[in-house]
Amino acid sequence: ARRIAALRDGGAAWQATEAEVARPAPEPAPPPPPPTGLAARLEALKRDTALSVGPPAARENAPSRLRSRLDALRRDSGRTPESEAPRALQRAPSAGMADFERLFPAQSRATPHGPAWVLQDTLPHEAPHGDRALGSALAFDAAAVGAALAVLTGDPAMRGFDLRGALFIDLESTGLALTGATLPFLVGAAHFHGEALVLEQWLLRTPDDEEAALHDLAARIEAADWLVSFNGRTFDLPLLGTRWRMHRQHDPSGALAGHLDLLPVSRRTLKHGLPNCRLGTLESRVLGLHRVDDVAGSEVPGCYHAWLHDANPAPLAGVVKHNRLDVLSMVTLLDELLGRVLRPESTLLRDPECALKLAERARKHGAPELAERIFTAAALLPSTREAAEKGLARMARAARRGRGP
Repeated sequence: ARRIAALRDGGAAWQATEAEVARPAPEPAPPPPPPTGLAARLEALKRDTALSVGPPAARENAPSRLRSRLDALRRDSGRTPESEAPRALQRAPSAGMADFERLFPAQSRATPHGPAWVLQDTLPHEAPHGDRALGSALAFDAAAVGAALAVLTGDPAMRGFDLRGALFIDLESTGLALTGATLPFLVGAAHFHGEALVLEQWLLRTPDDEEAALHDLAARIEAADWLVSFNGRTFDLPLLGTRWRMHRQHDPSGALAGHLDLLPVSRRTLKHGLPNCRLGTLESRVLGLHRVDDVAGSEVPGCYHAWLHDANPAPLAGVVKHNRLDVLSMVTLLDELLGRVLRPESTLLRDPECALKLAERARKHGAPELAERIFTAAALLPSTREAAEKGLARMARAARRGRGP
């Protein structure tokens, strides 16, 4: 109020009171303590950043000062400076690489993209797997094998199938998605060479080995005529095709004569009386193979991640064994499927319903002799006599219509 009055009177009427004169002046605030540690480094970065947008003379040495300050910040925070990061990454996997190479002795095959790590084993055709030998299917006549597969698949092109030119393939990956984020870190393949079965497994020591492994695998596929897989048409081959495209490599599967996927054939032929047609179920219920201490499929990605994280290759041993059994089981599963067609009397005694379905498929897909053989044998059994007689009657009517005008 006094100040307002003084302003109204021109400013001359206002004077400080004695109390105001006697009031001490406030003490100045103490200066903030100088920054230390990370705070000091950040302040230095701020100054260097300010210099980088200043006059040209001040900007000359700003980038080097920024980099030195950034490295100092990383050291204070426990991180590795950028200049030392590549050497640190190279040291991390090498800690367990010697153990890896002792646990998985393999061939190091030279490729234009570096070495490919390939485990190889040669098994005699009489080597047992489950309740049969690995080379049991070699006893079938080649022409009969093609005719049987044409009946099983409904594809006439399968008549040209050659078991000695077939490559059995199965892979293990870090996931089930068909995207660029899924890495096939182990690919197993087997083919007959003479009377022996050659098994190869491409194992990635690090993800950087993938390009070399894909190149060497492509060369193996190009040497084959036919591909045999278990659910490979919907997963294995599409995933490998994605990886080949990502690395700008040629996809060799397009030049094959054909691809035999055993999963749909097994569902069509063997599903009667089984809870499902997974490979493990077919092994225990049909092929006489019982796995011991096997790695579950859901645990496979975690085993590879554990190797990359801990540099401990021990968890991968179970995955390599799992993949090996998968590939060998496909070989004996093909023998079982061919036997269902080429040994129909045995099939009729073991699984009459399967035998009758095979007879119908043979009748529809151009194998009337096989259909008549199965129906005739089935007519001798009381449990299948009625169905077999109906099948023979249908074949007789079809034959009469074929001779008509």
